[in-house]
Amino acid sequence: MRDYNWIAIGGGFTMDDDATRMHAFMRNAGKAQRLLDAADADLEAWRDAAGIDAIHLVLETDSDASEPEIDPMPVGEDRVQVYAVRAPWLVDDFVDEDMGAWQLVVHVVAVLMTIHRETGLPLPAFRLGAGEYVIG
Repeated sequence: MRDYNWIAIGGGFTMDDDATRMHAFMRNAGKAQRLLDAADADLEAWRDAAGIDAIHLVLETDSDASEPEIDPMPVGEDRVQVYAVRAPWLVDDFVDEDMGAWQLVVHVVAVLMTIHRETGLPLPAFRLGAGEYVIG
């Protein structure tokens, strides 16, 4: 059973990676996931349009990657689309206790937009609350 609504963020590391940085990164990845996953969206409509139930990003650390490298995995029987995303995730920006989760949110959204542009995979449409407004 999944413990998320539409997006999961995990990590992929090697034995050579610094354990303290891995733990800090995973704490921030969990915070970023909860923020994005809690957004109010019509998930039923998104699932129908996308043909999947969820997206799982496995953020694999690669200190040589200058830009995120995104590789889709086959969709499983659980209708979860997994993407391996290689980038230098263990740098200071992503392991910082105060701002690391925010940095991850920004980069994960950029990864999702890249996936959308390159594959046509729809993303959930977020709903505005009753007290909010749109200018224009």
